Amino acid sequence: AVEIYSRCVKLQNEWKQIHNICYWDLCWCHALLCNWKEAATYADLLQKECEWAPAVHAYQSAIFNLMRIKDESNGNELKEKVFKSMECVSQLRKRYAGKTFPPEKLAVVRSEQYLREKISIDCLLVYVSFQNDLFSPRSSSCIDSFQEYLYVWNILALSEGKTEIIEPILNNINEKMSTIERKENFDSYALLLLLKGVCLRNLGDHQEAIACFKTIFEIEKQLPKKSYVPAHAAVEMALTYLRIRNTIEARFWLEKAKHDYDKYLIEAVVHLRVHSATKLLKKIEANEA
Repeated sequence: AVEIYSRCVKLQNEWKQIHNICYWDLCWCHALLCNWKEAATYADLLQKECEWAPAVHAYQSAIFNLMRIKDESNGNELKEKVFKSMECVSQLRKRYAGKTFPPEKLAVVRSEQYLREKISIDCLLVYVSFQNDLFSPRSSSCIDSFQEYLYVWNILALSEGKTEIIEPILNNINEKMSTIERKENFDSYALLLLLKGVCLRNLGDHQEAIACFKTIFEIEKQLPKKSYVPAHAAVEMALTYLRIRNTIEARFWLEKAKHDYDKYLIEAVVHLRVHSATKLLKKIEANEA
């Protein structure tokens, strides 16, 4: 894919829109391959050349550079880059028909959180202090920023059956879960469970995935009132039941996702996914009738 997109960019120089589409896919191809420097380079290119959602590109550049910190020797220089990228995210936000694009709104919220607390955060709200020395793999929470955006852009869902992509992500989630004090950080723990459940479903382990999502609802009362995790967990529960053709449970969880939650971050994403899943549910029910 990287080779094809790179060739497409070189073929012509007039339609910049084609370049931007290729840059976007190259950015995420390199991210999935853990080529963080290249991923950040394409995110920077998009920020400079693409008028669509520049705040998203700035934020993605920041999280890819955060990933570089634990692997490269120029940690202080990269920290400065990350800070500058985070600093300009809210200034780059655009409104379309008076509304902010949901992933862009998430980028603004997370970057402001980063700047306000002046700490290295993951986008799962797992906090660690900003140190003067380099981040270690265990202390750095940057990898969860990357995972959250994989989920938001639905890239994680497209990894179904691709063990070589899913297993490293799942291993990092398990490692992070082992370091969290569940009673002190329910929202972080719930979000990790959400991501873990999606990974397990994509590996075909449906019952374990369902167990992860059920645990989220067991601790729902301990979560912040406007946490987006329960609504997304309900959608993921429905999608998992659809995989095993349990249409009754799937419909229950879709209705729950649609009607039981409101005014939370990236709410529009849930409604789009509910609409898509409902169409699939009706198709399955029609075939079984």
